[in-house]
Amino acid sequence: MSSATMHEIARLSGVSRATVSAILNGKSGVSEKTRQRVLETMRLHKVQHRLLAPSLRVHFSQMFAVVVPDIQNMFYTEVNAGFLDVIKVHGNHLLTYPTDGTHEDEVRTIDSLLEYNFAGYVVVAVQRQSSQPHFRRILDRGIPLVLIGGGSSIDTHTVELDNRPGSKLGTNYLISKGHRKMSCLAGLSTSMTAKERALGFVESLLDHDLPF
Repeated sequence: MSSATMHEIARLSGVSRATVSAILNGKSGVSEKTRQRVLETMRLHKVQHRLLAPSLRVHFSQMFAVVVPDIQNMFYTEVNAGFLDVIKVHGNHLLTYPTDGTHEDEVRTIDSLLEYNFAGYVVVAVQRQSSQPHFRRILDRGIPLVLIGGGSSIDTHTVELDNRPGSKLGTNYLISKGHRKMSCLAGLSTSMTAKERALGFVESLLDHDLPF
């Protein structure tokens, strides 16, 4: 990377040129927050992987991408923290990318990230679909992918949550305590997770002959 480009990245990131240099060369002494800000600036300003210095290519090869619907949601913050606890032991780093909770933005984000040499991806999928071409593009490149809530149709590692039986179990508990008027705040109507929670709630009511 030229000095001019490095200076520009430093200016846009609000850090010194020395800090950018330290990050590009994988040196310690830079906070993870600053490291993420600089690398994200490079991605946003389209400093393409093929134009990067060899040292930065190596750095991205030690970097994992975590793609989540909403970075401000505490659930995804916990997912992120747990993943970081594991990878930092091995000297790796992560960058987290929100997708605004839309399938279209998820596709755009992953297609953009594929221009870099990430070591792997963890994706909290927005939708469950039988065909997810953007996930297959990751796997076709031989890059490890872990899907959280992405369904079992993709041949990769997945983490599934028991939203439907969990919601039903919770509703059964309330009914066992004598409650008969209940509301289910499941989440966004566009969320498959929310739909599963709502189904569990309704199933419990039907099992107990309660109206909904």
